[in-house]
Amino acid sequence: MRELVLHIGLHKTGTSYLQSLLVANREVLSEAGLAVPPAGGEHKHHHFFRALRDEGANAFFDAVDWGLGERQVISCEPLCTLFNREPPLAKALAEKAARMGVRLTIVLMLRRQDHLKESVFSQVVKTWYSGSVIGKEIYDYDFNNRVLRLEDIFGREHIRVGLYPVASDASLDEVFLGLLGLDKLNLQLAAVAPANVRLHRRQTLFLSQVPKSSDEWASILLAAVQRCGAIRDDGEQYLMSPAQRAAFLSSFQAGNKALFARYGLSEPAWFTPDFGDEHTWFEPEPIQPDEYMAVTFKALEIARGR
Repeated sequence: MRELVLHIGLHKTGTSYLQSLLVANREVLSEAGLAVPPAGGEHKHHHFFRALRDEGANAFFDAVDWGLGERQVISCEPLCTLFNREPPLAKALAEKAARMGVRLTIVLMLRRQDHLKESVFSQVVKTWYSGSVIGKEIYDYDFNNRVLRLEDIFGREHIRVGLYPVASDASLDEVFLGLLGLDKLNLQLAAVAPANVRLHRRQTLFLSQVPKSSDEWASILLAAVQRCGAIRDDGEQYLMSPAQRAAFLSSFQAGNKALFARYGLSEPAWFTPDFGDEHTWFEPEPIQPDEYMAVTFKALEIARGR
């Protein structure tokens, strides 16, 4: 039976790194029985997402080249958002797969909510968002409800859930490959560099405080922050205090327990977390005028060069 594995995120769970890993090791993975279709820019399979979104389930499957192999993996996190916002499209995809005799397997990686909130915030301020890490929610962190919606469409037997490592000995690629039915120890994989590395928290703070009038200006600001190195790192990782992180995580604990029970997951750090010492955590120092000026001058220099 043909199988199509859809790795759909979640966002900020190492997806860019894992996509690079898949593409860099297409030959090795093909020999292990898992084909990786050619990917576009940044090693993502966004053409499948666009086919489903714009033309429907038939176009999605028309884009699949079964000549590559009877078992394939597509990695594209926007599919998760699409499935959530457009259930009829997701249902049409599941029904089309059933008629074709294709097994769909949905793979999700989850990251503990307090860690994910910080990481999502650090990402969105690079491109469009201005505001505080505490306040307006711009992401759906209720994993249990998200997975339940997928189960309702695809069936629980078609869902695979893995955990982004917090305190376990397993590496991210080991967890992910395990969800694909592969053992990293049996594969001679080429290493890939970390992708989309998170900025330090004062760089994130700066980007959260400046308006982004256009996508181009947002990209210029990000490049300026990264290139000039003017914004000083204070050595602290989190913008949220330990108490804020604890309160945020606790609001999802009942759903997390239900989800872990359904999928046989175990990670004590999700339920007995160590948030560090409240008394040693400190608020980030406000961005100083000299830091603002240095980034602004670099941004203008970059803009003139474009």
